[in-house]
Amino acid sequence: MEWGEWILAFIDAHPILVLVAAFTLDSLGIPSVPEIATLIVFGANPTIVWALQILAIVVAVEVFAGWVLYALVKRFGVPPWLSKIMVKYSSSLMLADERLLLLNRIFPVLPFGGAFIHVAGWNVRRAFAFVAAGSAMKYALLLAFSGVAFVYLESDFARGVSLGGLVLFLVGSWFVASRRRKRLTAAPNAAAPQLEIAER
Repeated sequence: MEWGEWILAFIDAHPILVLVAAFTLDSLGIPSVPEIATLIVFGANPTIVWALQILAIVVAVEVFAGWVLYALVKRFGVPPWLSKIMVKYSSSLMLADERLLLLNRIFPVLPFGGAFIHVAGWNVRRAFAFVAAGSAMKYALLLAFSGVAFVYLESDFARGVSLGGLVLFLVGSWFVASRRRKRLTAAPNAAAPQLEIAER
């Protein structure tokens, strides 16, 4: 059995375990591309009931994993220099409060969301409400798109269309997020000479 077949067989046998592992790692800042895992798991049984179950699992795991990271940072803290960088970074983005967690579901500009909740001093309940809402909206749309593909196309082709559309979405969101981060790093450098002149 080839690696690809073995992986698909494992996912078919342990779909919930795969989802929990993928989203837990991603919430802790370890890249695992949980969107792909979600669509592969859904593709094994593309029904509305299974889609709703997947959605419930995804939202629950993202909230729980984010809370675990929040609790760890609250308990053990982070170095002061890192805390200053995190606060400065989050405050320089388009949104500087809990709503940033909602935007982060589409454009990944805020890694370690659970840590930022504590370091930035955000309202915990409101922050995790945005995490849940953003997760629900994002994956509901992805599952709906994949579900439509399975309704009108053959299974193998529908799976390819779903994953192809997801790749385009991820590339687009990463591109936007990357450009945004470059602008943020360039802004302080451009502003520095102006600040020096003003001080004189």
